[in-house]
This record gives sequence, structure tokens and C-alpha cells, in this order.
Amino acid sequence: GRYTVTYNVTRAGLYSLAVSHGGLGLHKSPYNFLIKPDVFDPSTCVITGTGASKDKNLLSGTSGYKSAVIAGKFVNFDLRLRDKYWNYLWVSRPENEFSIFFEPMQVRYFDTALRAESVYSWPAEFRNYTLHDNGDANYRIDYIITTAGNFPLKVRLRDPSGASKDLDKSPYMITVRPDKVHVPSSTAYGKGLQTCGAGLVCSFAIETRDLYGNRRVLPPDEGPYCHTWNPNVNNGGSG
Repeated sequence: GRYTVTYNVTRAGLYSLAVSHGGLGLHKSPYNFLIKPDVFDPSTCVITGTGASKDKNLLSGTSGYKSAVIAGKFVNFDLRLRDKYWNYLWVSRPENEFSIFFEPMQVRYFDTALRAESVYSWPAEFRNYTLHDNGDANYRIDYIITTAGNFPLKVRLRDPSGASKDLDKSPYMITVRPDKVHVPSSTAYGKGLQTCGAGLVCSFAIETRDLYGNRRVLPPDEGPYCHTWNPNVNNGGSG
């Protein structure tokens, strides 16, 4: 007689299928065949590394990798593509199908003229960006960002229908911290720089910035970004 056998395999790999009847194997049994991964599934792809924070709360303004991203320093993350059955893909997708970018930081403030809360969008872009394709659907992304702040990082890939889908937990909240103080970029201001009198306490402030113009706004335990001096000006009676 003639029989129809159906089966479903969800794990990709090389298999050997043995078919027997009455204890005897059929002609050419076992049969060897290959199960390939399905198309990628955005929810099962894996992104790891200090260049992509796991903090999903985009309103918190915090990052799971605090201090990992410094303005002007190279940082990276790894990307692995998987299908809906959690199989890693074997063949890479073209680089032009990826879309990796920063969304603007939303700064909320109270507009005294309008007497209402307003939102300002603070943009950020990659200073350097490189996608390394290992040829097996495993990628490493290196980038540099020079704008300090909290920015959502979008990691997207175009699916077979042509729509771009967010991978893994994208968007990621990236906290970019200022680099070390760059003296030529720092500024000083205050009346103490313009005029003062002998024996008087005069003051001025120094606003420290990094090479890229970012103010050194740091947590309280690391000190303020603006330092104030109150020197007592006295010429020692020399006239």
C-alpha cells in the first residue's frame, strides 16, 4: 500500500530519518536531510554589549550600563539573528536592510512665556559607525557618539514584507556621559573677572566642558560641573 507521513521539526540541523517495516529498513533508509532556520523573528534576536542598554523604560532616563558610554569613546554591541523557533540563522542579511540610529532626547521644561510645559528635541548622531558582518548572521556594531545625554537607540531590520522591525528590546536607552575636562573648551564667567576692589571678596565661576562642548554634569558624588572661587584680592600694600 501507499502511506503518507507528516512531521514537524522546529530545531535546525542535520538529521537522519530511519524508516522500517516489520523490522526491516526501507531501501536507502536512513535518509539524511537538512532543516534550515526559518526567516528571522524580531522578538527572538539577541543584542548584547555595553553599547546597548537593557533598560526598557524610556521615561526613566537611566541606563542599565551606567558610565559605559563616554562621549567620544568607541563602544560596541553584538547582534545575533534568530528565527521564531530560537534557531540562530546561518546566513547574514545585507547591511542595507539594517537601520540603526539614535532618536532625539526629549527635554521637558516649563516655558514661562507660555506658562506651560514644552518639549525640546535634542538630536544626536553617530560620529563613527561600523557594522562588522561575520558572515553567519552574527554582527558587531562599533560606534562613537559625542553628544552627552539620554538617547533611545533604535536597532531595526527589514523583514521579507519590506517593513522595518525593532530587534530584541529595541529601542534601548543609552546614557552618554561627558568625557574628561578639556580646558580650552571650558568657560569662566562672573563679575570677579571684570572688576573687583582691594580687600573685597570677589567671585567668578568656571564651567567645565569636555572636548565636544558637553557640560560636565555629573552625579552629586562625583562633584558639580561648575566650580566657584571666592578669592580675597589683596596686593599686600604694594600700591
